[in-house]
Amino acid sequence: MSLNQPDDRETRPAETSLSDLAESALRKIVTAIVLSGGIVALAIYARPAPPRYQAIVGDGRIVRIDTRTGTVIACEENRCMQIVRRGQDLERSLTRAPAPKQEIQPREAPAAPAAR
Repeated sequence: MSLNQPDDRETRPAETSLSDLAESALRKIVTAIVLSGGIVALAIYARPAPPRYQAIVGDGRIVRIDTRTGTVIACEENRCMQIVRRGQDLERSLTRAPAPKQEIQPREAPAAPAAR
């Protein structure tokens, strides 16, 4: 062998074992899964969302509804009040409550005219 010619061992790639090959493939698969999960999470986070508030204006009043939490705030002349809080139950219909029962008073008989 001469000094100018490379040795056969140096030109041949080193043989990899089956476990090294499996570990390398597993690392690539895990990296691909983590990257794709990150891309999906970023896409979900960056998506446009519907408007958070809706407002109704009229007669010098404004009512603001937070569509995410369900909170309703009403304002009039620089004063605001929270009408409905998050998680508060609402009535199913706006029917009026029955009027309280009143006792009926018996009428007095009209007085008879005075006899002359």
